[in-house]
Amino acid sequence: MNKKASIYTSYFAMHNSILEAPPSRVAESIRKKAEFGSGEISEKELSDLVRFGDHNLDIQRSGCPWVRRFLSRILRVKLEMW
Repeated sequence: MNKKASIYTSYFAMHNSILEAPPSRVAESIRKKAEFGSGEISEKELSDLVRFGDHNLDIQRSGCPWVRRFLSRILRVKLEMW
């Protein structure tokens, strides 16, 4: 489960760098727990990470110029194809 959390946080970090925006606080706290905590994170925590990360991206995209939104959408399509 921690491996999936690491992949999702890398994904959200790429989007945040494109959008020049801070990460979600909830997603960041789950990431820290997965990285530094002892043991695995639960399935619920992983789903919370994805849900809050996606919600945060939707909010950040709405306030960005169209070029950044476009690049962020391309990244999403590129990663989903893999």
